[in-house]
Amino acid sequence: MIIVIIWVDDLIMAASDTHLLNQFKEVMQKKFRMKDLGKISYFLGIHFEQKEGEIKMSQDKYISKMLERFGMVNCKPRSTPCEQKLEYNSSEAVDPKNYREIVGSLIYAMTCTRPDLSWVVSRLSQHLSEPKAENMNTAKHVLRYLKGTIDHKLCFKKSSQPLRLLAYSDSDWASSVEDRRSTTGYCFSLTGDGPLVSWKSKKQPQLHYPLVRLNTWHWQLQHKNSC
Repeated sequence: MIIVIIWVDDLIMAASDTHLLNQFKEVMQKKFRMKDLGKISYFLGIHFEQKEGEIKMSQDKYISKMLERFGMVNCKPRSTPCEQKLEYNSSEAVDPKNYREIVGSLIYAMTCTRPDLSWVVSRLSQHLSEPKAENMNTAKHVLRYLKGTIDHKLCFKKSSQPLRLLAYSDSDWASSVEDRRSTTGYCFSLTGDGPLVSWKSKKQPQLHYPLVRLNTWHWQLQHKNSC
């Protein structure tokens, strides 16, 4: 089996054995002008560490640049992604451009290697049009958390056991104070005790029959359909 990931003019190749990979590279090099850069170490802001039977993925360099970009290099680290309870009652508006840049940068980190940011980044993304001071404070809290956890990695280890898809999912009940919509979350792994391979937290779509808000089972059903 060969897996090829293409981004513009860069390729990442992986195969079930070295001989098969070399054969594929020979075929590609005959048809296209290509340069073999060896084992992957850095790609699209993601740092890869490889050793026998193990691959680690992290974004320490990307996060460092993010902290520098938003003036948070010397900030005090936090131990959690956000406060236990978020209350957005402030009427003080902040620069939407700067806020969107921070949230956009957080989205990329969350998507690539940081599933622990899923819930709070989803909440921040709901205030992109008219962000308030409290939204910005939460975004900076996440940056402080990233400074304290900059060395966190996804670690994939070789296993003799067959791959087994394991999924967890849940939904709250009408948690949004703005529209009473619920939030859905899920995550998947392939080895049970291994790292996650897919994750998401998002607000559920707006429902058009208000009586269903009285039924917790319907929010759960809506959640299962979105996974």
